[in-house]
Amino acid sequence: MIARTTRTSLLLVTILGGALSHVAGVTAAEPLYMSSDQQDVERLVADRNKFVQDMYQGGGSESAKILEALRELMPAQAQYQRESALTLSRLRLAMTITYHDSNVLQDQRSARWKKFHRQYYSILAKAPLSLRNTIRVVEASLPSEMVSAGRARMAEKLAGQIKAAGSAFDVENIDGVVMGEIAAGPAPAIQLPERPAPQPVVVTHDDTAPPANPAQPAVTQARPATPPPPPAPATPRIAPGAPLPEAPLLDQWNAALTTANEKYEFDATQMETAKGVVNQSIKSAEALLAQSKAAMDEASAMVDGPEKAKKMEDLKMPVNRLYDSMCKRLDSLASIEQKNRAAAQAAGR
Repeated sequence: MIARTTRTSLLLVTILGGALSHVAGVTAAEPLYMSSDQQDVERLVADRNKFVQDMYQGGGSESAKILEALRELMPAQAQYQRESALTLSRLRLAMTITYHDSNVLQDQRSARWKKFHRQYYSILAKAPLSLRNTIRVVEASLPSEMVSAGRARMAEKLAGQIKAAGSAFDVENIDGVVMGEIAAGPAPAIQLPERPAPQPVVVTHDDTAPPANPAQPAVTQARPATPPPPPAPATPRIAPGAPLPEAPLLDQWNAALTTANEKYEFDATQMETAKGVVNQSIKSAEALLAQSKAAMDEASAMVDGPEKAKKMEDLKMPVNRLYDSMCKRLDSLASIEQKNRAAAQAAGR
């Protein structure tokens, strides 16, 4: 069924009702116990407590402890439901589409549906208050004879469901066995947005008089109100391999900020950013100098000569690079207009 609507969504797939039964059309019976996707966690705890009483038939003190243990799982159960809700809804949608897909052979539809069915109950079995986990929690606190008796009652009470599932009784699969076939829902309704009606083309007559000289019609060229600023002059680059200028002492690094501000006339935002650049660079330089102090002292004690000069140059290089990078970062904060103005002022001196 395809219906047009004025809603703005491009495609809306609506699932009108519950989940899906087997492709063969089996009508699902009401399960003996609730599925672990039951939204009312209080009801789910009560249902699991009933399951424990039916199967294990414990005494008053044991029942109270088990109920308390189940109630402690409520927050985890609520969180698990929130996290798995989207995956489960997508599986239901996939099952519904598979059930109503007449373009696929029934055997293929059946195989796909069973696959989705197993995935669905595999997710439910991982819930803190699934039947499988409830059994694990309960049997951890019961003597072996009560556990054996409980397993025997499960096999007896669930005999019909086990037979319908076509497999031997296994606690690991008890959630799917108890739930049985998932009831089929109706075909999804696909709604498409309403297309606007075509508008008639209106042609109007232009009564504007032609130009005086048809051979040379008047041409008006649109010009931008404000011409774009010319590109800023290129910053001279240091040739590869050329040594960087030696950085000044750290207490003089703030002078680079003063120079940049006088050159570009930074606004408040630019000035705040520039201060951060300088402060960060000074801290990094302090760390570099601390790391190389021992090597610098050793190099200073060397005899003057090419080897000492080379050693000192190598040790100073990281700080020199840092200072050069800081100055370039300060320059990069200026806009094209600010750089052009600074270049014009420098040329007029």
